[in-house]
Order: sequence, then structure tokens, then C-alpha cells
Amino acid sequence: MRAKSALFPHNDRQEKSRFKNVFERLVGLFTLFLIRLLALAACGASDSDKAAEHYVQGTVYIAAGQWQNAIKEFDESIRLNPAAADAHNNRAAVYAAVDQFQKASGDYDEAIRIEPDLSDAYYNRAIAYGDLGVLGRLSRITPQLSG
Repeated sequence: MRAKSALFPHNDRQEKSRFKNVFERLVGLFTLFLIRLLALAACGASDSDKAAEHYVQGTVYIAAGQWQNAIKEFDESIRLNPAAADAHNNRAAVYAAVDQFQKASGDYDEAIRIEPDLSDAYYNRAIAYGDLGVLGRLSRITPQLSG
């Protein structure tokens, strides 16, 4: 099961729509990226601005299916702004897309800790827990059972 987010549709109709509109999304995101990059170059960029730029680039990589590049961009965004719940949620969605459910659930936990009203993170975490299976979920809750 796929994670729920604007970039990861969760039913067949949305999936078809995503493929139909992926080019338009990429052009739009890339345009935003270029505008932001030019703005950052024109005036000194703060860590928050740089974090936002990496976040946008991460979403561009998600739309292109470049999972490892997306993870690197979200890593940098989170390094620059650890309090960005959306960056944690999106990185977790990428981890889930590449079957790294333990890492995904950890990022969902962090997104929820930062922004308790982020409903997508709760939904996505439940899916990741399901994909981990009962043993994975129990070992996460009580590490002494796993070894």
C-alpha cells in the first residue's frame, strides 16, 4: 500500500491522474525551484530558506521517481530545519516507497511529534506499521523483545 500524500495518490483513479499530469507537475515544481534559486542567489539565504529550497527539490525528485535523490534533499532540508514536519513526512513517504518501513515509521513519528495535527503522518505511519508486520511493530515498541 502506498503512503498518502499529494505526491503519492492512494487509489487507481488518482494514480492514473498522476501519470497524466506528471509532466505539468514537474514543470511547475521546477519553475518554483528556479524562481526560489534566483531569489536566494539575489540575497543571502538563511538556513530556513535553504531548507525550503531542498524541500522543493526533494518534491521534484519524488515526482520524477528519483527516490535516492529525494532522500538526500529531504536529509539536507531536515538538517537545516529539523522542525519541518512536512520534510519528515515526505522523506518517510519516500522510505516507504523503497520498502524501508522502519525508517519511514521513525520519520512519521518525528513529523507527528513536531506537528500533532498532521493527519497524513498518522495515516502513513499506520500503513508503515502494517508493512512492518506484527514483529516489526512489537520490536519498535519494546526493543528488548527483538533480541
